[in-house]
Amino acid sequence: MTSPTRVSPPDSEIPALDANARLIDAIIRGRFSCRFYQDKAVPKKVIEELIEVGRFSPSGNNTQSWGKVYCIMGERLKAIRQDMVAAVVQDDAHKPQYNYYPSWTFLPDVYVKRRQESRRSISTVLGVEGDNREPGTRSAGRNHLFFGAPAVLVFTISSRLEKGSWIDLGHFMQTIIIVARARGLETCSQVRIYICQYHRVLRKHVAIPEDDIVVIVMSVGYPDLELTERFPVKLPRREVGDILEFHL
Repeated sequence: MTSPTRVSPPDSEIPALDANARLIDAIIRGRFSCRFYQDKAVPKKVIEELIEVGRFSPSGNNTQSWGKVYCIMGERLKAIRQDMVAAVVQDDAHKPQYNYYPSWTFLPDVYVKRRQESRRSISTVLGVEGDNREPGTRSAGRNHLFFGAPAVLVFTISSRLEKGSWIDLGHFMQTIIIVARARGLETCSQVRIYICQYHRVLRKHVAIPEDDIVVIVMSVGYPDLELTERFPVKLPRREVGDILEFHL
């Protein structure tokens, strides 16, 4: 077995980046989970453009296994927000369709640490500190309100599919995030612990087939840059050398 090396290729082998490459890099590097939005509607045409480009994402054997995407806006979104607030009070009555994380007992320490640091940073920015129930509930409350975004995308997948198809869905979502940023929008992907646990609330307002799993929702809108700058969430990223190994 050869030993891994982290030696980078010679600079002479690396072509200079053109303007398109630099733009794509900037869009991806600048991505963040937006928690403050303008009170400005996202045109349906723009939402359609996100899906139009997103549908060209890769998938195993071209299965295109992402399910239906439900876009919720306007009065329907207002009604769901109201029901979400009530659902939080009845927390134990709502069960998710899948586990996003393993139990704390089985989650490796490195991931536990990152998760705790992330939650602590976000809670501090939202003006909530400590771990008691009341502040935690207030912190989660903005999640249940989709952070005030004017549009919410609900991503689903057939319960008959396996993990590989969930990878396809991830490709699809990442493409949509990038395409949204290119159009001046920002997003926040929200997972089951805050939203998908309450999939019954979504199903009350949207006819989602019982055979489909509500995997994740994505808040979409034009960012409130003033509030975003006042309450920035800066989370560290792993270094390239911690992720990549070359075997030559």
